[in-house]
Amino acid sequence: IAAATLIDFDKYSLWLNIFFIFSMGYGAIFFALDTLRVFKGRPRSFDRSTESGKQGISEHLIRQLSSSGRVAIFSRDLTWVTRGSSAETMLLKKAQANELTLFVKTETKVTLFLKAQGADVRLYSGKSFNPKSRFTILNYQNSGARVMIGAPCEDSHIIKHYGSDDFEVVDLAMDFVSLLELKARRA
Repeated sequence: IAAATLIDFDKYSLWLNIFFIFSMGYGAIFFALDTLRVFKGRPRSFDRSTESGKQGISEHLIRQLSSSGRVAIFSRDLTWVTRGSSAETMLLKKAQANELTLFVKTETKVTLFLKAQGADVRLYSGKSFNPKSRFTILNYQNSGARVMIGAPCEDSHIIKHYGSDDFEVVDLAMDFVSLLELKARRA
């Protein structure tokens, strides 16, 4: 209706009118898809000081892990995974399928259990190496790899997503994990 009041369709040929309508429809679809892409790629924020916030982090990571193949997780101690939880169940499936690589500072009961089930668990150590970020590579060692980076920010935990449009971030994470695979000792 708005286009009809702005353009006098009687002035133009049928084909020009069809082209105009097609262009408007294409523009609207492109705008909607781009908005969806921006919305899906937005950083996720969780209140890490509450149980519901911690549960939200775990649920978000489980959703992401369930929709990917091989994964590499860089964490301090996997505190978001507790024994008997749905997070442990998801990681167990990955471990049994040989699709799970973990890089942790210290071994825990969870990492020992996952290692026994087939996970590749690597330990990084050093007093001077205490990284602030935590990240996960989804579809690790495959095309279409994606990276989630989590970091504390005051009382929140922010998780940002990076995909094929952010190849610099994805490549940097992949290079870092490749270096750790060479240097970190197996648990």
